[in-house]
Amino acid sequence: MTDITELAQREKFEAWFKSSFHPDKTGPYIKDQLYFAWKAAGAELVEALEKTQHRITELESRTVKLPESFKLAKSSSGLMYYFADEVDAAIIAAGIKVEDE
Repeated sequence: MTDITELAQREKFEAWFKSSFHPDKTGPYIKDQLYFAWKAAGAELVEALEKTQHRITELESRTVKLPESFKLAKSSSGLMYYFADEVDAAIIAAGIKVEDE
């Protein structure tokens, strides 16, 4: 976590504390205890977020080698075509789930 992020989190906590707790009813020690608890809870969320972002990166980096393409004999569009079953097999081999609509 960067210093700027740490500072922003502390400022957010300070604002929450001012709006939620009356200074006459709580001692100064409670503020620090609440901050450390709040920070610990935030650290768990950051860790979960980082794991999720890492997993997304892994999933996005996967590649699929498509089967040989072919052209239609009477088509002048220049488009390449693939057999759907072969494409499905290549995608499944890469570990990507295929669903029909």
